[in-house]
Amino acid sequence: LTFKMAAASAADGRLSTKIDLRLRKFLAEVSEIEARDAMMTSAFQVDRLTKPGSKYLNLNPFEVLQVDPTASDEEIRKQYRKLSLLVHPDKNPNDVDKAKSAFETIRTAMETLKDDDKMALLEERFEESRALTQIAVQKLKLEAKAKGQLFDEAKVSKEQFRKVTAKLLADYELRKKDLEVKFTETKKREREAEVKGEDERKTKQAVDKKWDEKRDKRVSNWRDFQSGKTEKGPKVGLLKPPKFRVEQRTPAPTQPAIVTAPAAPAPAP
Repeated sequence: LTFKMAAASAADGRLSTKIDLRLRKFLAEVSEIEARDAMMTSAFQVDRLTKPGSKYLNLNPFEVLQVDPTASDEEIRKQYRKLSLLVHPDKNPNDVDKAKSAFETIRTAMETLKDDDKMALLEERFEESRALTQIAVQKLKLEAKAKGQLFDEAKVSKEQFRKVTAKLLADYELRKKDLEVKFTETKKREREAEVKGEDERKTKQAVDKKWDEKRDKRVSNWRDFQSGKTEKGPKVGLLKPPKFRVEQRTPAPTQPAIVTAPAAPAPAP
């Protein structure tokens, strides 16, 4: 009897647990539906697409349209039409500027999804993001297991993929902008050097032209100089150097000769 009672109690416990799990799941689904409905308002969507920090999140067209990457074309078109109506400037007369920006963001996202080249590049980014997401999820899973916590791998994977993708696309966009700035600066320096070289070339050409224009005059002036002509008068003759004169030197006076008397003979012994 005791065994039967224990078995019945265990069965009731399992049933209660199943009911609790189902109730929790139902309440979670209701909360998700309510949250989704709250998001599908004009004010919320305009703010979501224009708030600070949305610039890099909007690089992901699936994030902009709030659809899963595995969504069908029909699901994407349906969501696009719904969001377009919500953020249309006519639906937001109190915030037309932000509504225009949000509407343009949605339109750009849809055009990106239709562009095969852009989507091929995005798919490369998504593949990299999936690999990084898998690593991050495994790490979180181990941490949850060590703490004895429940771990919803599907939900965590979706959240991590969203975060990792946003960061990855932002990093690539910043690198792209940095390269564009460097390229622009390089082209600017090259153009400045080209303009400087062109100015120097033009200056040299002007100097050479002026020099050539005065060549005839220089030759004419030299010929006039050689022929003794000047610009102000007739021929005046060539300048001649002074004649060379031999210097005449006066000889120095001669000194009279000094006569010396002969010496006297020595006396005899």
